[in-house]
Amino acid sequence: MFLKYIIQFLARPGLPFRGHGDESESNFTQLLRLQGEDDPRIEQWIKKWTDKYTSSDIQNEILTVMAKMVLHDLTSSIQSAPFISIMIDETTDESNKEQVVICFRWVDNELDVHEDFIGLYETESTDVIALLTIIHEVLNSLNISITKLSSQCNDGASAMSGCKAGVAKLILDEEPRAIYTHCYGHSLNLACNDTIKQCAIVRNAFDTANEITKLIKKTPRRDAILNRLKLEVTSPSPGIGTLCPTRWTTNAECLGRIITNHDLLYQVWEEALEYVKETDMRSRIIGIKTCMRTFDFLFGIMLGELLLRHSDNLSKTLQSPHMSAAEGQKVAAMTVKMLKSLRTDESFQAFWELVQKTANEIEIGTGPLKLEEMTGGIQDVHQTRPMGCFLITSSYCTASIIGTLDTTSTIVCNELPPSINKHRWHCMQMTD
Repeated sequence: MFLKYIIQFLARPGLPFRGHGDESESNFTQLLRLQGEDDPRIEQWIKKWTDKYTSSDIQNEILTVMAKMVLHDLTSSIQSAPFISIMIDETTDESNKEQVVICFRWVDNELDVHEDFIGLYETESTDVIALLTIIHEVLNSLNISITKLSSQCNDGASAMSGCKAGVAKLILDEEPRAIYTHCYGHSLNLACNDTIKQCAIVRNAFDTANEITKLIKKTPRRDAILNRLKLEVTSPSPGIGTLCPTRWTTNAECLGRIITNHDLLYQVWEEALEYVKETDMRSRIIGIKTCMRTFDFLFGIMLGELLLRHSDNLSKTLQSPHMSAAEGQKVAAMTVKMLKSLRTDESFQAFWELVQKTANEIEIGTGPLKLEEMTGGIQDVHQTRPMGCFLITSSYCTASIIGTLDTTSTIVCNELPPSINKHRWHCMQMTD
């Protein structure tokens, strides 16, 4: 019985059971010894030479039995639901193996929403046939009929959402009521990605910010310099994080930290240039140091932080397991409404004053900006008065916000197909 509790304790948070060499130093063995200090029977058990049932094979077997018990309890509950939704995604793990993630979303008799993780399934290929085979095998192993599927959700990859031969289309051929929905969170992420790529000043600021995080986080010495400088100031600021290459909305916090630590980062570059001798590294540091003193970088990073902050709030809300598709559209519409409010003259003026205030605090001049692709070509603007700069800045801000509004409203708010009401009617008929 004590072996069960130890394995359950280690498995619950995903702690490693065994070490890389001497098994006597593994977590499993150390927990056995710890319990043996209070129970002499366990201590005597550990001293046995045979029939201890503590080998790696026994551990894996007990883990498998526990996993099947958990899955059996989940399946019993899921089978009682009249309709279920299947969520599918594929990813590559740390060992470079392709894994297919399958989750079920269902509603019980008390109208409580459940999202249950079913498992990770290794596959050699992520083509349509391989993915469809895994889905059928999972449904058959759990004794769940495909006729119970009322919807399906995935990341929108071509193999999954292809209109002629994708997994979603083939499932629809088997069960016409299994309506396909592109993941709202993934749609929002694509919207942010497209928006940033379409706005040159924000895109360039992101490239600079990415280089900043790599120069700090991938070098312990420069990271230590930044931490020391933070301790010397009266009000320590949060540290620098790395930009996430896949979940764009989470980068708002990272951009905000770069703005907060702007002066400290500049001091890090100055100290780093005193000991760095490699030509390539010195060139990278000097280039970043120069870019950080430009108004283009400050404006781009503050604009990116503003847009992603609102998008990240939407992303966190959409991740709630109790969020329905209809509610997701309403929340997305609220975010679009908020972004539209940024297009007013008052919001532009407030944003511009904030940028100017930050520029003055870190001693960056509001120099001329380039107006690109706004009048059919590239035009150099040499007005240095605050109002002149505001006009140029508002053009960039307008272009970026319009891009966000277009992509967000098109990809997220209008994602559900027109036949959603008809789909609900079919579900009501099945219930009756």
